[in-house]
Amino acid sequence: MGVRISPGAPNEKNMFWYILLLLVLIYLFVFLTNYLKQIKIGDAEPNPQDYWKYTYDIPDKKEFSKPISMDNMTFTGVKKDALFIENQKKFKNKLVNCYWALIIIIFHLFLYILAGFLG
Repeated sequence: MGVRISPGAPNEKNMFWYILLLLVLIYLFVFLTNYLKQIKIGDAEPNPQDYWKYTYDIPDKKEFSKPISMDNMTFTGVKKDALFIENQKKFKNKLVNCYWALIIIIFHLFLYILAGFLG
């Protein structure tokens, strides 16, 4: 009898493709990180340290710097670019979802490759 390899374990033939996939995913991860650092939504200056956060986790400094008075309680119209900014925020949130999904996939693929080398 020979050595029997379980169907889930990576063998030498497939290891090349797993490593290549890992490298491509790492490249996509770096590209997405740099892209998220450069996205500017609305008039706010982006903080490069907040690229991994969702848009609703980042406080709007202009919104909280205005004093509240009874004169300001009247209804003011919606900004004309509000829909455009809202779409930008949704797009950035989807990219952040992709960012976290890539982290999880890279982590699991790395562990899978490591298990193939060790086991």
